[in-house]
Amino acid sequence: MLQWAKHSFNEHAFKHIDAEEEGLKEVEDLMESQNKDDAEINRLKALLKQDPTDCDALTRLIEFLRRGWRFEECREMIELSEGSGSAQFNPGLHYAKGLYYWYCNKLREAIDELYLGRGPRGSPSNPWSERCTVTMIRVHLDLDSNVFWWDHNYLTDGYSDGHNHATERGGRHGFGDVEAHIGEAEKLLADVADGPTKALLQAYALAVSKRKEDMKKAPRAFHDALVLANGGSGSPRDQPNIPCLVGTGTALLMLHETPAAGIHLKQLPNLECPEVHATGPEDADDFERGLLLLAGLHLREAMPVIGDGKLAQAKGLIFRVLQANLSCGRAWELLGIIYDKKKCWQAAAKCHSNAWALWNESDPEMGAKLADSHLKAGAYKDAVAVAE
Repeated sequence: MLQWAKHSFNEHAFKHIDAEEEGLKEVEDLMESQNKDDAEINRLKALLKQDPTDCDALTRLIEFLRRGWRFEECREMIELSEGSGSAQFNPGLHYAKGLYYWYCNKLREAIDELYLGRGPRGSPSNPWSERCTVTMIRVHLDLDSNVFWWDHNYLTDGYSDGHNHATERGGRHGFGDVEAHIGEAEKLLADVADGPTKALLQAYALAVSKRKEDMKKAPRAFHDALVLANGGSGSPRDQPNIPCLVGTGTALLMLHETPAAGIHLKQLPNLECPEVHATGPEDADDFERGLLLLAGLHLREAMPVIGDGKLAQAKGLIFRVLQANLSCGRAWELLGIIYDKKKCWQAAAKCHSNAWALWNESDPEMGAKLADSHLKAGAYKDAVAVAE
């Protein structure tokens, strides 16, 4: 009997070691996708070296570098543009810097730069004004904080507690009062030209407003945005409208209508991720957020009993996001949760460390997860360092 128990323990230990090594290898392989867009990045860098005031090239470059988690290179190219005297007061440069700060999760700095780039309200001579305004609205809405309630509500199905934990924490990034920022976004919408973009942002403002009556209007508002995007027709096209599809799923989740939300979000894995250079970053960001929402649904279903099938589906979706955007802190956080549930604590610690770094080591909940992963992995000094 003792020999059988010893054999069983050794077999379990070896399986755990194999799973841990596999998890670490998966994280390492993901990190190798940093250089996937090198050809386009090098082309844009060459353009900027010829003309440092080319802010269109600078903003496109920031988009590609961000997806490879190469923010130091973003800073270098911004400094190159700033070194050109004629670029000092270029609203396009302020827009580029606003994007950079937003992607670095420095939201207050992002708002300041975008405000400067926006210029006088409704300035017809400023081609960057509306782009700055639209991005300011997205920053104020802070969808990553206001849509994802992983720990308290979303993953645990604890909607009945009645709390808005994002508000209690001042937003995921310590951005301040959530309702006040949503109010700022609603004011800025008045300066955006009528069209699909404005309709989409208005629908998101309703969805994350935390005002029950407005939240109930959000699914219909996303349908209206779809009608505008389709040129007056609400019938589906060959290729679904990804922003409206994700938006509708988001609105239904915020209303706790999970099965209905799942019907919309489950269409996403069969679609191709929008190309940043073709459609701009917004569609790709919406697509990735939708995949993570769906991954969260799979995780939620796997919570009561650890279901490897649901965990595998969630992990596949998260891998897809990280292969497209290595700087997505949400994806790293969720991947860490999966490895933690599989007791791959070193891999979980690595994922949570990535999320902690991407959020500038400022989110207390993420810090607690990282410290817990270090403790489980036996890295006690690292756990203490995070706690300090």
